Amino acid sequence: MMKRARVWTLMAGAMGLAGVLASCAPGAENLEACDRECLIGITDAYLVAMVARDPAQAPVAETVRFTENTRPLALGEGAWETILGVRDYQLYVADPAAGQVALYTVIDEDERPALLALRVKVEDRRITEVESVRVGIGQTGFGSVDDLVEPAPIWNEVLPPEQRRPREEMIAIADRYFETLEKQLIDYVPFTDDCLRIENGVQTAGRAGAEGLAALGCRENVNHPLWIYITEIQPRRYLVVDEERGLVSGMFMFRHGGTYDSYTLPSGEVVPLSEAATRKQSVVIAELFKIEDGRIRRIEALMAGGLDLEASSGWDE
Repeated sequence: MMKRARVWTLMAGAMGLAGVLASCAPGAENLEACDRECLIGITDAYLVAMVARDPAQAPVAETVRFTENTRPLALGEGAWETILGVRDYQLYVADPAAGQVALYTVIDEDERPALLALRVKVEDRRITEVESVRVGIGQTGFGSVDDLVEPAPIWNEVLPPEQRRPREEMIAIADRYFETLEKQLIDYVPFTDDCLRIENGVQTAGRAGAEGLAALGCRENVNHPLWIYITEIQPRRYLVVDEERGLVSGMFMFRHGGTYDSYTLPSGEVVPLSEAATRKQSVVIAELFKIEDGRIRRIEALMAGGLDLEASSGWDE
């Protein structure tokens, strides 16, 4: 019932948006900028078209580009062929200045639920780019949708002006996270004491009562020597920024060179890496940061691995 209600909500939003799209077609006079609500509404209309499995319904430009897990596809391929509905977990980041929106959500498919992240670019109220990361639950690697019911309120909280940071500074703060993982830096990232991280629907840092790395706070987690198997994080593409809410979303290519089979703890103990960590591959990750008063408070990531080590992001230009 919940999933069906969400689909009908999307459909109603799309019907309301249809008049806006028609009156603001490319070339129309007095074309207004697409604000946050507009960007989200257009993305909702795209989801309605996906659920209908009908690309003709999508508010896209004739030249639209679409990738899924870095692969160039035609609209109607990939998740379009298997989607049944969209669940209520809808985490949006909108950036009217860049004309882009990011979405982290859960969809139902023919055989299993899946995690889906979208990066959508809008020009003249038509979608010109769709970049997606899709992970079927139980299909590969780890992942869960059990705790992805509704986005935590913190993601939509508007920050007091004194806690906000300019776009460039927010990106620089997020980039410290990737620098730390790539270069094994220590205490380089500014985190809040209550920071936590969700990856593929699983809390992997700051989880009370957990064992191992998941029990560590964000600072201790990224300081851990385990991450030595991540040999490069390039390209790092910061694409959607919401200064009012302190959000930075982007797409990142993690390169696992397969050059290490163990890591060394500060005590001197040598610990073997898992088979997955020693595998030579690339992983595409859609990652979102909540930054308050210059410090990272929340991280949410959606990752799909198994790509060639030298794989392109699909947008390397």
